Amino acid sequence: DSLPSMVVQGILWGNDSPQVIIDGEVYKVGDRFKNIDAQVFKIEKGKVFISYGEKIYRMKIGKKEER
Repeated sequence: DSLPSMVVQGILWGNDSPQVIIDGEVYKVGDRFKNIDAQVFKIEKGKVFISYGEKIYRMKIGKKEER
């Protein structure tokens, strides 16, 4: 299964717990998405890793990549 379509709109960096904005919602590491069984795995400067099924997806602002 492939990760459902979602858009990373921004990454909030520079505090103790970085956050990511995806489809207008703000998430931090460990948060689960409302409509799909996926979780924010890790946030790094410029990219976010999403755990979905057996895979980790690396996403950058505006696009998705599979790892």
